[in-house]
Amino acid sequence: MDDQNTFFNKLKPNEDELSLRTIISFSILLLLILALMIIMPYFVSGNLVGSQINSSSLQIRQLAPEDLYVKRSFEYVDKKATQEKRETELKKINPIFTYDVSKTYQIMNRVISFSKGINNNDLLLLEDTLVNLSPSEKELFKNGYLKLSFDQKEVFSTWILEIIKKIVIEGYYDQSEIQLLNSEGVTKISLQGYLTDQLTIEKIDTSKVLTINSLVNYYNLELFIDKYLESNVNKYNISDNLFYLTIKGLIESNVHYDALLTSMEKDTVINSIEDVIVYVPAGEKILSKDTIISENDLELLKQVEAHSAIFSNIQIIARVILILLITLFSIYWIWTRTQYTFRRVQFIYIYMILMVISLLFSLVITYYCSKYNINVLAPCLPVLFGTFFLKNTTGKKKFGLLFTIQYALYSTLFPGSTFFSFFYLSAIGISFLYIIIYDGDRLSRIASIIKGCLIAIIMTLLLYAIQGYPFSTFFFSNSVIIINILFCFLLERILLPFIDNALNIPTTFRLDELKNQNQKLLSKLKFTAQGTFNHSINVSDLAYDAAKAIGADANLCRVAALYHDVGKTEHPEYFTENQDDGVNKHDELTPSMSGSIIRSHVKLGVDLCKDAGLPQEIIDIISEHHGNDLIQYFYHEAIKDNENPFNKVVPSDYCYTGNPPRSKESAIVMIADSVEAASRSIKPSAQKVGRLISNIIRQKFDHGQLNDCHLDLTELKIIEKSLEQSLVGKLHTRIKYPNEEDKPNNKD
Repeated sequence: MDDQNTFFNKLKPNEDELSLRTIISFSILLLLILALMIIMPYFVSGNLVGSQINSSSLQIRQLAPEDLYVKRSFEYVDKKATQEKRETELKKINPIFTYDVSKTYQIMNRVISFSKGINNNDLLLLEDTLVNLSPSEKELFKNGYLKLSFDQKEVFSTWILEIIKKIVIEGYYDQSEIQLLNSEGVTKISLQGYLTDQLTIEKIDTSKVLTINSLVNYYNLELFIDKYLESNVNKYNISDNLFYLTIKGLIESNVHYDALLTSMEKDTVINSIEDVIVYVPAGEKILSKDTIISENDLELLKQVEAHSAIFSNIQIIARVILILLITLFSIYWIWTRTQYTFRRVQFIYIYMILMVISLLFSLVITYYCSKYNINVLAPCLPVLFGTFFLKNTTGKKKFGLLFTIQYALYSTLFPGSTFFSFFYLSAIGISFLYIIIYDGDRLSRIASIIKGCLIAIIMTLLLYAIQGYPFSTFFFSNSVIIINILFCFLLERILLPFIDNALNIPTTFRLDELKNQNQKLLSKLKFTAQGTFNHSINVSDLAYDAAKAIGADANLCRVAALYHDVGKTEHPEYFTENQDDGVNKHDELTPSMSGSIIRSHVKLGVDLCKDAGLPQEIIDIISEHHGNDLIQYFYHEAIKDNENPFNKVVPSDYCYTGNPPRSKESAIVMIADSVEAASRSIKPSAQKVGRLISNIIRQKFDHGQLNDCHLDLTELKIIEKSLEQSLVGKLHTRIKYPNEEDKPNNKD
């Protein structure tokens, strides 16, 4: 629950941090970022990188005159592929046949009438039912029928009924429809519905697939009858020809091709088939120089020309949403990870202005790359300017990393850019973040820049190899990326001093200036309070090593420690490190007065640093380096001198008035200050240094001075170890040389 509250507290801005004016300013900058990203493609002419050729000037089987690349990704409907897909699916649709129920009943009624004619031996009725026979065929039937015995006639009537019923259920097809399907190359049909033994249509929505050769029709009717007669041995010696004539005369097609259902089925399939969408990514090579142009190549070139329009409405909306999400996330990330709340608004301003400047550069670059047909865009993009500037302004690599990733994500939306641009720019930005050094010697700095340039060259080689760009422009791209790096580095070097001075930000370079001992406050401290000055230098060294050990801002600790006691320049004689003759000014004062003088040096130091224009982070450390801890010596002296038991000594009267440290750097300076002072006053042996430091840290912890500084126990242990190593080095004992005479009170 506490973690959840902390999370929401980070999101909630203070009233003095986020005013209406600030919100409006942020909104304007955000709109500028959106506008630059949206209008950038409109500054790019056409959608081809290469010579100004078009499809009308090219022919199939001609050699391509130049390499051609697509600047912006787009999609198009491949009509030819879509039609082929539809035709393939339509071929899978079989012609649909359905039962003609009325014809089926007519057939069966004739069969029943035929059976009655046999039972009644009514030859005239029999001839009337054989509607499909010619007069000569009826005469043949009559002659054959008259030869049948009574028993033969009964069997004949039964078999005729069974055969015709079987044919009707399976379906008797129209010969002309079958011939037409054969001529069209159809091999299968779909019979929809199911005819039961009771001659009723059921399962209308179901269908079964039949081969053309298996369908019963006029030409294979005899074959069907022969199969039936073979399976039922003709013991009664009834002429097969009589069966043929009778069934031919009684039956007619009861299954027909249903053009309407077939057309509806085809329409359903056609409507269900989606268009074949071809996606052409930015940077895609559509023609290679001196290769034969195929029909597909020419068609693709025509599509590129047809899609020279920038974006559809959906694409614009999607881009706006993506840019908003990325930018708002970055703002939130900076807000929640800025330790000093008064810097949040400043850092977000800097971040957004840097992004606007970088996008303006990108707009100009993409325009000229399009104008002069430069097909490799990524090496020209100025990712390092914002990366360097934000990292050095905030003093944190993570903010530079954020800018690198965000700009690299934006770059994938630039016209002529590809998704590999993200990896290309990210690799270069991140490598420079962790390779470039600022606190080494000049040769080390130059060497780090050279290392970064080598990485950029390697990434350019990978870019060409993966994207398939022609290596004829590889050296040009390498020259561009080197110039790009040097330009970004130089521009950042020029602008940063103006920004960190205007906003009073403790950048690495500003801190380097402030630690110079010729600075006005340090010079005054050295002249008026030599002991305090030496103490501050020692504290500075201790704090720097301890901060570096836990990954805190070591330079900030070093400079803040140099200035932490500048308030003692007002009354240096009241502090023991400045008392040389053994005279203690506090012997003449009451404990309360002495406590007030000791306590006042913090406020005096804060006022002096404010007047000198030091960054707020340093002033905060100065105001917090004693926290609200108790001035124990004078508090105990006050208790000893208190003769009135009813007038109690109040501890708060002998406490410093500052806040306990609220940052790791502030806590480090507090601990280093106490440790250095204690080591000078009691002069511990090297073996007892660890115990001394441990006791001081425990005391600060018990007095609540480390509750708000965000140091964990592991970091405190590392700080303790670092301070011990540093102090042991300072407290070492020098050996006595043989020719050195013993001197009283000799100090090393």
